[in-house]
Amino acid sequence: MSGQILKPLLLGKEETWIVVMRPVRSPGWGIFFIATCALYAFMGPERRVVLAALALLIVAIALVASIRPAFRQPAPYGNYTSVPGGLAPSTTVPAQTTTVPQNAKYIQVFGVVVHDFYAQTNYSMGQGVKEFRTGLYLDPVQEAEVANETRTGASYLGITGAGQAQGWTLSDYNGTLGQEIAAYPEVQYLEVLNEPWSTKNQDGFNNGSAYNYFLIIRSTYLLSKAANPNITLVCFGGAAIDNASERLWYSQVWGYGASKYCDAVSIHAYTGNGRLLNATGRLGQTLAQNWAQDLYWYENLTGKPIWITETGQISDVLTGNGPRASLVNQSLYLNQSFSLFASLPFVKRVYWYDLYGISDAPIDRDFGLLNLSTSLPKPAWYTFLGFYRNGVQG
Repeated sequence: MSGQILKPLLLGKEETWIVVMRPVRSPGWGIFFIATCALYAFMGPERRVVLAALALLIVAIALVASIRPAFRQPAPYGNYTSVPGGLAPSTTVPAQTTTVPQNAKYIQVFGVVVHDFYAQTNYSMGQGVKEFRTGLYLDPVQEAEVANETRTGASYLGITGAGQAQGWTLSDYNGTLGQEIAAYPEVQYLEVLNEPWSTKNQDGFNNGSAYNYFLIIRSTYLLSKAANPNITLVCFGGAAIDNASERLWYSQVWGYGASKYCDAVSIHAYTGNGRLLNATGRLGQTLAQNWAQDLYWYENLTGKPIWITETGQISDVLTGNGPRASLVNQSLYLNQSFSLFASLPFVKRVYWYDLYGISDAPIDRDFGLLNLSTSLPKPAWYTFLGFYRNGVQG
């Protein structure tokens, strides 16, 4: 086993290089072979048999250890090593700026979460923003809106299971999914449920069982690919970043064979309490460093592209959040989080939560990029536009 240096992190108090432990070729095998041959030459027939058997056993164990199985218990954070150093110039992002460099170019697609506020969706379309994520409901108004916007260039990531009746079964889910696929033929990306591990979203067949969620993934894949082989299926429904319990649960989901039914996996990333990413997190590291470790963990587990399907920050003070939550800090957080995700090549899409507040009232104390009371842009909207226009237009 040896450490492979992957990527420097940004926004930290100092640079951290993440070293992921993976099997690599070693010159020790040559020495082992020569020593075995030398011993073999000087041994009698009986001892040669024992030596040969022992050598074959050692080789077999090494080969098994080098194969990445479909299911393994992922390594704890103890297998990640921080090596202090100076910030690499290419990843330096000032902690107190909302300005996106005009010449920046990103490999990611940036988008925004939307609900049923179609006037605001139309506003963003008018500004050139056409990448959206939303729950799929069997609602003629939404169906017509998505169809109309898609014809003018919009692209939607649709969340399955949004309209399931309480106590639903897998058969109920399959039936509703078939209707959703038929109602939204223009949707090319599907996300399997929203935060399925969260107790607030557990109902019916999605009862907290990792195996049941695997079965939901498999059903979604088979039904959606039968209707549209080119559809992209995004699994995990937004695993909460930096959460040890969820890492264990999703590793169990993966262990049942989910790899065969997933084109990408999704993460939801929130700091909570209005904190910025240069705040101190676990082990004396910054939150940015903690997050990057977690994203490398999921990439190492799945080997799939990672989509950040929700990240956001409230824009005004709420009880218990203190003065950190503000219009300015919302914009700062957007710059920091999008810069972090853009620095990781396996992160392919990033969606801000959200365009226009849903039930995150009181007015203007929500996650939206547009003001709830006036529908006018907040400062974070312009920061978002900087990334969107410098990213890949999906």
